[in-house]
Amino acid sequence: MLTTAQIGQITQANIANILKKLKEGKTLTAVESRLVQEAKDTDSITEERQPSKSAKNLEELADCLAITTRTLRRWKKKYTDYPKNRNIEAWVLFKEKVSGGGSGAAPASSAVAKRKQMADAKKSEKQVEKLELEIAKTKGDLISRAEVREAGQKLGLVVHAAFSRLARDFAARLEGKNPAERQVEIVKVLSEVQIDMKEELENAGIIK
Repeated sequence: MLTTAQIGQITQANIANILKKLKEGKTLTAVESRLVQEAKDTDSITEERQPSKSAKNLEELADCLAITTRTLRRWKKKYTDYPKNRNIEAWVLFKEKVSGGGSGAAPASSAVAKRKQMADAKKSEKQVEKLELEIAKTKGDLISRAEVREAGQKLGLVVHAAFSRLARDFAARLEGKNPAERQVEIVKVLSEVQIDMKEELENAGIIK
């Protein structure tokens, strides 16, 4: 035979299930409707007339939620919108939100999310750069490394030849001239070297 306390526990469990069905918009059975009416008559279902219960400590709260105190502490570190008191009903709703993939549980730190966003952004940027290179290559606008290396080698040969000629002819052209004449001759020599280098660069295909 059930005791009065056991009957009360069963009744409260039934009421909790009925409340859950009401929140989910489900239709109550005739028996459930009768229980609701009886509960209203005894003031056991109205939240306005019966205040929500709060746990005395963290251990009791964990027991009511069927979790460990370690899980509670972890939630408090991970989320910012956890209930700031030990109200059991509030914590039950929060547990459903966290465990059921609700949208309200907000991580306390978004550092991991930010790092992931930055990594995704860098990945997207690299993909865009790769795509741009492929497009440039298709259009013929992309210069290969081999072409750059070849142009550099040609430029080096042209510059070396020009300065070798300058060193060879410079002294002879300045010999026997006074300072003023030397200055004029130096300007001529440098101008000629510049013109010769330009022609050789054009012949080498480095400039157009």
